[in-house]
Amino acid sequence: MRAAIAALAAALASLAACSNPYALGDISPAAREKIAAVIALVSRPRMDADLSGIELNQDAEGLYRRDYACARLAAAGLSVTHVTGTLNDAAIDDVYAEIPGEDPSLAPVLVMAHWDKVPDGPGMDDDASGLVGLLECARAINGGGASFRRAVGFLLSDKEERGLLGSRYYVSALSDARLPSFFVNLEMIAYTAESDSLNAIARQSRGDWIGAYAPDWAASCPADFARMARLFAPDLKYYAASMPGNFEWSPLINNIARSDHIHFWKRGVPGLMITDGAELRNPNYHGAGDTKATLDLAFMTNVVKASLATALARAEPVLP
Repeated sequence: MRAAIAALAAALASLAACSNPYALGDISPAAREKIAAVIALVSRPRMDADLSGIELNQDAEGLYRRDYACARLAAAGLSVTHVTGTLNDAAIDDVYAEIPGEDPSLAPVLVMAHWDKVPDGPGMDDDASGLVGLLECARAINGGGASFRRAVGFLLSDKEERGLLGSRYYVSALSDARLPSFFVNLEMIAYTAESDSLNAIARQSRGDWIGAYAPDWAASCPADFARMARLFAPDLKYYAASMPGNFEWSPLINNIARSDHIHFWKRGVPGLMITDGAELRNPNYHGAGDTKATLDLAFMTNVVKASLATALARAEPVLP
């Protein structure tokens, strides 16, 4: 196992250095100022309140958190659309909202999470943390006074816990012309621990860092996340790396690939899986112990800031 981890670490390190056509490019001081104005509005107390509201109103499928998210997005001034249908005999109810960009001909940037949960646990890290992070991104952008060339879309997918059905349904309905230009998937972003199974790869002594992963053909995306984290969330520890594009040759890679972003990657959309490691770190994963009390909200706040800054840079701030 140690040899396998060492080999994987070496492979990821080499892939992370690859260049590709998806690089973000330079960010001007004026663009940084626009992004910083939005990031300054990210509120830990507001996310704390959202998590508490969700935890106090649990149901087996997570329907309350879907309705809660819709209400909060509407309160932020966004028009909410339900993308509904059936896949594998399962009813799908994906939730989508969008902040328009200055140039409607450009493909949007997407922030995504899933609203459903496993029936047997509160699901606060998986994935109430991502859902609440998405809501905070929407509210910060809408209140930040900055405009962007690209629209920023917000997708809350259904049935992630039943085989990634909601995202599969959503992506399959998109023509190539309507695919997003970039995405960040907020998949469990609030748990820290003394150690985890990925520490050997990330060369960390504690499990208090966030992972930001992309395929090898979009290897600049993790590097861009690292740059945004340094600028806008300097206290955040992170491991940003790319992985082989077939996603199949290692159990650790399979774990990283196992969420809604995989369907976008398979359509060639560059983007990031943002995760605290799921069961490789969190012993409460998919269980009764996945409660708000176990979450690290300071850590989660920094993850949201870095993820949002990365999305906003891709959305191209409109400058004077």
